[in-house]
Amino acid sequence: MVFKDQTVEIQAASAQGSMRYRSRVVEVNEELIAVLAHDTRNDVLPFRIGDAVVLSFVRPDAFYSLRTEVVDKRIGPEKQLLFRWDAAALERIQRRQDFRVDVRLQLGITFFKDTGETTAPGEEKTFTRNLSVGGVLCRVKTPVRVADRVRITLQLPAEPEPVDVLGRVVRVRRNDINGKSIQFAGLHFENMPEPSGARLRQFLFKVQSRSLL
Repeated sequence: MVFKDQTVEIQAASAQGSMRYRSRVVEVNEELIAVLAHDTRNDVLPFRIGDAVVLSFVRPDAFYSLRTEVVDKRIGPEKQLLFRWDAAALERIQRRQDFRVDVRLQLGITFFKDTGETTAPGEEKTFTRNLSVGGVLCRVKTPVRVADRVRITLQLPAEPEPVDVLGRVVRVRRNDINGKSIQFAGLHFENMPEPSGARLRQFLFKVQSRSLL
């Protein structure tokens, strides 16, 4: 099922390669999907009642398309188009495995000693370059090696408490930028508590749905 506030792409079903329009879902129930009657550029969607369309959207596991039709319109402060929901017409078009999103979030990293002692030799503040439910890529100034243990504190937008999880360095690369060596590290999350994992999945899903296809 598509979700409220999710971005969808809408295309006429009869015209291969026709214009695609992006809009936002405002209501979902067992029979209907309601979307704003204008696209993200505020242009009015050119669909009429009875028009066959394809809705494209993303869910955490895959990209999906839905063949449907416009069944009604709503007139009000926000004009809406109503599409028929039919689970049998839903098609998965590309599976996503642990998808990553390019996003910049504040990140705190605590570096542990090789002995596994809980006393950390240093901490660093940085920002994510990309993020998934399984890990994060970020720039780090502290010298690190593959298999080093870390504690990761990730601040999600509009969340009062950060995601706090243990991890390991699984990848290190150094790029030469303007004559300066910049270090990037791939950090894998280990044994993330389910409440934190659920918050992270929800955030990633919202970001991914806004950057559909």
